[in-house]
Amino acid sequence: MRRPFSLYWPSGSGAAGRRRSGLLDHLREPNEARQPKAALLHRNDRSSLADMKLLGCAIFTLFLMLGSGPVLAQTQLRFGDPVREQLTSKDKTLDDGSYYHLYEFRARRGQRLVIELSSSDFEPYLTLFDRDGTEIISTRGVAANANGPRTARIEITAPYMGMYLMRVNSVRYREVGNYSLVIK
Repeated sequence: MRRPFSLYWPSGSGAAGRRRSGLLDHLREPNEARQPKAALLHRNDRSSLADMKLLGCAIFTLFLMLGSGPVLAQTQLRFGDPVREQLTSKDKTLDDGSYYHLYEFRARRGQRLVIELSSSDFEPYLTLFDRDGTEIISTRGVAANANGPRTARIEITAPYMGMYLMRVNSVRYREVGNYSLVIK
């Protein structure tokens, strides 16, 4: 049977055996309050260790998703395969209120990249990030003619080998619509 875990101060800290109050108090069993322990997990309970690792991964993932920069891409891009998608009011929003999608792709150092984002429904904004979420370059869409789609285009030589992230969003607050994205 799995038993919940509780946090205790390490035995060498001078506060040995005192339970640390906080977020996980509700996970303690009532009879454990009188049993001081100096461990995070119950002895011989390997499933608790697996649960702890899973909880740690979930918390880390949540931290990354709520962080300031893009970290988790929703779609892997392939060179030459256009992606046709739609920004909707159900998508995540940036601080400026625009909806966005994240993409990732791999490139080789020195590889020439041409990335195009086109839309007839909204003014597109395209941002390229390195693997750490630092912005490399961004651009907004321009129309070739008054009635045509607006296209944001980035041309760059890949500075390193590895993963890159791309963010697609609209320039204006809460704009929605269809778009096409391709990397060549």
